[in-house]
Amino acid sequence: MKYTTVAEHFAGRFTEPIYDGSYHTQLADAVSGSFGVLSAYRINWCQVHGDFKNVVKRGMFEPYPHWSPLYDACRTILKGHVALGTQFLGEVTCARMMGEAMALLRAKHGHSVPRWWLPVMNALREAAEEKVR
Repeated sequence: MKYTTVAEHFAGRFTEPIYDGSYHTQLADAVSGSFGVLSAYRINWCQVHGDFKNVVKRGMFEPYPHWSPLYDACRTILKGHVALGTQFLGEVTCARMMGEAMALLRAKHGHSVPRWWLPVMNALREAAEEKVR
């Protein structure tokens, strides 16, 4: 039986050498797809950058200051799974990789993930558990 690997699922993702947190740029367009695949498309890219139609939300938005180390942590985790030949099992694998990137970001840089990270990761875990039931 053939199964999908993390390398196959994430082919062409997290390939940019660095991401500075920019928005509405060619780099941001490439990076948004990578974060989309990692989160199983559960993030709204414009909202994580404060692009709200509601002017109050827009005014209260505080940009995430650690995009570069977060992107680097995701790249490092992906490279590790590619090297190990990890099987891709859907949402559970995405949640696992998000958790590992979060742990690496904290250990290596002392930074926390963005506020939206944990709810997305937990939603992926819950979706994976639902499929098992």
